[in-house]
Amino acid sequence: SYIYYFSVCSLFGEPANPQTGGQLMGSLTIILCGLFFEASLIGAFINILTEMDLEHTQYRQKMDRITLFLHKRRIPTLLKNRVHNFFEFSYTKNHGMDDQQVLADLPPCLQREIALYLRVSLVKQVKLFEQCSVNFVQALCCGMDRIFFLPG
Repeated sequence: SYIYYFSVCSLFGEPANPQTGGQLMGSLTIILCGLFFEASLIGAFINILTEMDLEHTQYRQKMDRITLFLHKRRIPTLLKNRVHNFFEFSYTKNHGMDDQQVLADLPPCLQREIALYLRVSLVKQVKLFEQCSVNFVQALCCGMDRIFFLPG
């Protein structure tokens, strides 16, 4: 468009050299419209890039729902901070993934195999379970849940 052309020309060294007050106002209007147009394009591009990060967007939406809940229920500020700290800690440790939610969508046989793969090395590190049978270790791995404890 003409607005974009004139704003680029004026920004990169091709001055319009207005002679009268009307020409000056016209030039300034075109420059400002061009700058607004460029800013809109850059903003739209940044917005597209931000939306591409679906994981972070989902996390933000979850945090917004939690914040709204805490606000509507008039939860004390100290407790609100602890809730926010928990979800931030959980997000940074799990990279936004909820293992239980992912596993719930799988059939039980695949849930068991994944649980064994993820947890058997942890169980084998405990001296108490070194001499236990394979079936016991498998049952133990399938019954384990992840629990977070916040620092402090």
